[in-house]
Amino acid sequence: YNVNADDISVVVNGVDSTFFCPNIETKTSYPVLLFSGRLEVEKDPLLAIKIFQIVHRAIPAARMIMAGNGKLAPELRQFVKMHSLEKYLTFLPGTVDVRNYLQESWVLLLSSRSEASPNILIEAMSCELPVVASRVGGIPEIIEHGVNGYLASLGKSSEFAESIIFLLNDEKLRIAIGKNARSTIVKKHNLKDCVCLTEEVFLDQLDDLSEG
Repeated sequence: YNVNADDISVVVNGVDSTFFCPNIETKTSYPVLLFSGRLEVEKDPLLAIKIFQIVHRAIPAARMIMAGNGKLAPELRQFVKMHSLEKYLTFLPGTVDVRNYLQESWVLLLSSRSEASPNILIEAMSCELPVVASRVGGIPEIIEHGVNGYLASLGKSSEFAESIIFLLNDEKLRIAIGKNARSTIVKKHNLKDCVCLTEEVFLDQLDDLSEG
């Protein structure tokens, strides 16, 4: 867009890692896949359910929580009913505080068609919850594939499912990915640091105005 790079300041989204933190005591004893987001086209919750179908065929004990509100809810519920998934997939209303969902689940699924830098991603990582997400928008700037999470090609349900199954079947890997994820957030997405950087941007602008 022909903007001088010197005029651009980047401040990443921040999270309070003391608030969004792991809680081993609330982790379920059975594998739980979590989708948390608006039930709208850009989040592609239908793809998330189709991915869970593949996962469930491979791991019958697996369950899924779909937390969120949106206009696609009736269509999604109908799809779940048609494919006899009611016993394995639970719909929950969206909530401001998603910590309980993050802390009890085993893997977060982000099947979005488009994203910027989603808060749910850094909140999950801060809770040591491994994430499997679409390789879109700013997500690849946060997730290093195979190190602190997994990336999948847009719309490729088999890629998503393969990584999820891999994580659900390997507790040591799941724990290692989760710890790497939290380390990334603590180092690069600390809320206090992000606030300070934002303040610096505004102060620099004030200095420029006063000099002008």
